Amino acid sequence: MDPEAIGLSTWSGIGKTLTNLWIVVLFTVLFAGNLLVAHNLVPSFVASRHVPADAKKAGIAFYLLAIISLGLALFFLVRVVGLANGTLRMFWETFWI
Repeated sequence: MDPEAIGLSTWSGIGKTLTNLWIVVLFTVLFAGNLLVAHNLVPSFVASRHVPADAKKAGIAFYLLAIISLGLALFFLVRVVGLANGTLRMFWETFWI
């Protein structure tokens, strides 16, 4: 490996990869939060009668948001792997050792 400075396009690729990685973290947290609300908080509040029984229908919406968040997190994770593969090859030819 010949040491040389990393160019502007490589830094741009690293930036895109890191941005997508942070988006994965964001959607993972959203998935966990929505699942927590749908699976724990809504049934607990309905059982303790702090909210009306019709609020159970809101749990379905939170489950739907959780599934969407999980799908987007997986989409961006696949994107991160592809971007990381392309970006690493710009300055490190044999990184799968």
